Amino acid sequence: GETATCPREASAECPRVASAEGRAASDRAAGRKMLFGNSQLSSFSVATSRSGSPAGAWRLFAAVMVCSCSPVLFGFSLAFTSPTQRAIVGNARGTDAHVNTPFDLTIFTQRQFPRYATHLTIGAAFGAFLGNSLSNRCGRKKALAVTAFVHIISWAMISLVRAFMSMVIWRLVAGIAVGMGSFVAPCYIREVVPPHLKRPLASLDQLSIVFGALLANVFGSFVFVEEYDGHMFCDWRSLSRLGVLLSVLLLWIVCMPESPRWLASKGQLRAARFALRRLRTGSDGLMEEESELTALAEMAVAGTSDQASVGNNRRRLREFRGPFGLTLGLVALQQLSGISAVLMYATEICSRMGLREAELGATSLMAAQLLFTGAAGHIADLVSRRSLLQLASAAAFVGHLGISYHYLAREQHLWAPEWLAPASLLVYILASATGLGPLPWLMLAESLPEDVMGRANATAAAVGWSCAFLVCGYFWDVQEALSPPGVFLLFAFVCFCCFLYVTLLVPESRGKAREPLVAGGGGARAGAGGAA
Repeated sequence: GETATCPREASAECPRVASAEGRAASDRAAGRKMLFGNSQLSSFSVATSRSGSPAGAWRLFAAVMVCSCSPVLFGFSLAFTSPTQRAIVGNARGTDAHVNTPFDLTIFTQRQFPRYATHLTIGAAFGAFLGNSLSNRCGRKKALAVTAFVHIISWAMISLVRAFMSMVIWRLVAGIAVGMGSFVAPCYIREVVPPHLKRPLASLDQLSIVFGALLANVFGSFVFVEEYDGHMFCDWRSLSRLGVLLSVLLLWIVCMPESPRWLASKGQLRAARFALRRLRTGSDGLMEEESELTALAEMAVAGTSDQASVGNNRRRLREFRGPFGLTLGLVALQQLSGISAVLMYATEICSRMGLREAELGATSLMAAQLLFTGAAGHIADLVSRRSLLQLASAAAFVGHLGISYHYLAREQHLWAPEWLAPASLLVYILASATGLGPLPWLMLAESLPEDVMGRANATAAAVGWSCAFLVCGYFWDVQEALSPPGVFLLFAFVCFCCFLYVTLLVPESRGKAREPLVAGGGGARAGAGGAA
C-alpha cells in the first residue's frame, strides 16, 4: 500500500503532484503546438518536405560561396599590412631608406606600425565572443550580415582617414568583424550543407582565409601600385576599397536561407523544414535530416521549459576541461610559433632576409600556403592526428632554425646557400598549413560534444587571437632585443615545446568516439593511454 497509494499523512502533497504533472503535460502540449502547429499544417509540412527545391543545389552553392567571403576577409585583413607596410611608414619598394612619398599614403613611423597592425587581433579576440552571442540570439544569417556591415564601414573609413589614431580605431573595428566572422561563418556552412558534403568542405574555411591573404598580397604588390618621384609604392587606399567590395559580397547573405539547425534549436520547426527544402534538390537523406531537426526542436522546447541557461553550458564545458584544455594549449602554441607575424609582415620579413623581390617572395609564399592548405585535408585522412602534429612541429622547428642560421650567416659573414632562407620559410609554411594550423580545430571538434562547441570555439578563438597579439605586437621589439637570429631561434624553441607537448599529453582523436577521450571526468591526461 505504501508504494501503490498515497499515504493519508501525505494527502496534502497529492494535489501538488497532480498539479505538477498537469503543468508538465500542458508544457508538452504547448511545445508540440509550437513545433507543429495544428494537425493540418503538420501533415502538409511533412508531405511537402519529402523533396527539395529544384533550385536547391544552386541556392546551397550560393549560400556557401557568399558565406566564404567572411574567411576571405579574415585573411585579407590579416595580410593587409604585408604589402602596405613600406608605403604607410614612408619607405619605397626595394629600399629601406625614407624617401619622398605621396602625401596621402604615409601616416606614421616604423615604430608605430606594429601598434596599428596588432589592433586587429585585439578586436578579433573580443569579436569571437560577440559573434557567439549574436549568432545564438539572432541567427547565423543576421550575425553574418552585421559582420558584413561592420567590415564595410571599417574598410571605407580606412580608405579615407589620415590620422594615426583614426587608423588604429578602424583597424580595431575591422578586427571585431574578423572575430565575429571567424566564429559564425564555419557554423553556418557546417549547418547548411548535407552530411555527405561536410567532410569535403571541412577545409573550405582555411582555404578561404589563405586565399584572402593571397588576394591582399597580389593586389597590394602588383595591381594597386603608384609611382612617385622615381619610386614605387603600394596604393593601400585603393586596396582598402577592395575590402569594401568583398564586404558587399558578404552582405548578400541576407538573401540566403537561415541555418535550419539554428531555427530548429529555437523551436521553429516549420521554418527549419522550409529552409532545409530551399537548400536541397532531391529527396536523398532529406527525411533523416528532418528527423534530426525534429529531435533538436523537441529538445529546444524541453530546454526552454527547464529554463536552460548559459550557466548550464559553462558547467557542461567544465566536464570536458581535460581535452578542451589540451586543445587550447595547441591553439596557443600554434600562434606563438609565429604564423600571424609571418602573414602580417611577410613582405618586410622577405626584404630583411635579403630577397631581391620581396613582394614576389611574399606573394609566392601565400600561393604555396594555399596549395598546402588544399592538400591538408587529404593528408589528415592518411596520417593520424597526433603523428601529423609531431611531424609538423618538427618541420616548423627545422624551418625556424634555417631562418635563424641565415640571419646569423649574414651578420657574421658565414657561408650559407642563397636558397636557405626561402626554403626554410617554405618548410615552416608547409608545417603550419598542413598540421599546426588546421589540426587543433579539427581535434577540438572531434573531442567535444556538439552542445558545448559554440562556447568552446569562441574561447579557443579568443586564446588564439590573444597569443597572436603578443607575437605580432612585440615581434619587432623582440627582434631588436634579441637580434633577428634570436627571435627565430625563440620560435624554434616554441616549436620544440609543441613537439614535446603533443608527444607527452595529446591523445589521438581520429576515428574515436568522444566518450573515451573525455572519460574520467575530463582529466588532463584523459585518453592519453590510447594515443596512436
